[in-house]
Amino acid sequence: MDEIDKARQAYRRVFEVPMGVVVLRELAEYCYFLESTVDEAEEGKRDVFLHILDMYGVEVPEVISAIQKIPAHEKKEQEETDNGE
Repeated sequence: MDEIDKARQAYRRVFEVPMGVVVLRELAEYCYFLESTVDEAEEGKRDVFLHILDMYGVEVPEVISAIQKIPAHEKKEQEETDNGE
Protein backbone atom coordinates (compact mmCIF):
# COMPACT_ATOMS: atom_id res chain seq x y z
CA MET A 1 0.00 0.00 0.00
CA ASP A 2 1.50 3.34 -1.03
CA GLU A 3 1.26 6.61 0.93
CA ILE A 4 -1.75 7.91 -1.01
CA ASP A 5 -3.69 4.70 -0.34
CA LYS A 6 -2.80 4.93 3.36
CA ALA A 7 -3.98 8.54 3.44
CA ARG A 8 -7.25 7.66 1.67
CA GLN A 9 -7.84 4.87 4.19
CA ALA A 10 -7.23 7.33 7.04
CA TYR A 11 -9.70 9.83 5.58
CA ARG A 12 -12.35 7.08 5.34
CA ARG A 13 -11.79 6.06 8.96
CA VAL A 14 -12.13 9.66 10.13
CA PHE A 15 -15.28 10.52 8.22
CA GLU A 16 -17.18 7.21 8.23
CA VAL A 17 -18.06 7.51 11.91
CA PRO A 18 -21.31 9.34 12.79
CA MET A 19 -19.56 12.45 14.07
CA GLY A 20 -17.58 12.56 10.83
CA VAL A 21 -20.69 13.90 9.12
CA VAL A 22 -20.87 16.68 11.71
CA VAL A 23 -17.27 17.59 10.94
CA LEU A 24 -17.92 17.51 7.19
CA ARG A 25 -20.92 19.80 7.68
CA GLU A 26 -18.86 22.32 9.61
CA LEU A 27 -16.03 22.17 7.08
CA ALA A 28 -18.51 22.57 4.22
CA GLU A 29 -19.81 25.78 5.77
CA TYR A 30 -16.35 27.11 6.62
CA CYS A 31 -15.01 26.29 3.15
CA TYR A 32 -17.92 27.79 1.20
CA PHE A 33 -18.67 24.38 -0.30
CA LEU A 34 -22.29 25.13 -1.22
CA GLU A 35 -21.70 28.74 -2.26
CA SER A 36 -20.32 30.44 -5.32
CA THR A 37 -17.24 32.46 -4.49
CA VAL A 38 -15.13 35.03 -6.30
CA ASP A 39 -12.72 35.71 -3.45
CA GLU A 40 -9.41 33.85 -3.88
CA ALA A 41 -9.14 32.98 -0.18
CA GLU A 42 -12.66 31.55 -0.13
CA GLU A 43 -11.97 29.60 -3.32
CA GLY A 44 -8.79 28.24 -1.72
CA LYS A 45 -10.81 26.97 1.25
CA ARG A 46 -13.29 25.39 -1.15
CA ASP A 47 -10.45 23.68 -3.01
CA VAL A 48 -9.16 22.18 0.23
CA PHE A 49 -12.64 20.83 1.03
CA LEU A 50 -12.88 19.29 -2.43
CA HIS A 51 -9.49 17.65 -1.83
CA ILE A 52 -10.82 16.19 1.43
CA LEU A 53 -13.80 14.77 -0.46
CA ASP A 54 -11.53 13.31 -3.12
CA MET A 55 -9.31 11.65 -0.52
CA TYR A 56 -12.39 10.39 1.36
CA GLY A 57 -13.64 8.92 -1.90
CA VAL A 58 -17.14 10.37 -2.05
CA GLU A 59 -18.98 12.25 -4.73
CA VAL A 60 -20.36 15.76 -4.23
CA PRO A 61 -24.06 14.71 -4.32
CA GLU A 62 -23.41 12.15 -1.57
CA VAL A 63 -21.87 14.82 0.63
CA ILE A 64 -24.70 17.28 0.05
CA SER A 65 -27.18 14.57 1.00
CA ALA A 66 -25.21 13.58 4.11
CA ILE A 67 -24.84 17.20 5.23
CA GLN A 68 -28.57 17.78 4.93
CA LYS A 69 -29.49 14.60 6.85
CA ILE A 70 -27.81 15.43 10.15
CA PRO A 71 -30.26 14.57 12.96
CA ALA A 72 -31.81 17.57 14.70
CA HIS A 73 -30.28 16.71 18.09
CA GLU A 74 -26.78 16.73 16.60
CA LYS A 75 -27.43 20.09 14.94
CA LYS A 76 -28.64 21.47 18.29
CA GLU A 77 -25.57 20.09 20.10
CA GLN A 78 -23.31 21.62 17.45
CA GLU A 79 -25.06 25.01 17.69
CA GLU A 80 -24.77 24.95 21.50
CA THR A 81 -21.06 24.18 21.21
CA ASP A 82 -20.64 26.99 18.68
CA ASN A 83 -22.41 29.41 21.02
CA GLY A 84 -20.29 28.38 24.02
CA GLU A 85 -23.19 26.86 25.93
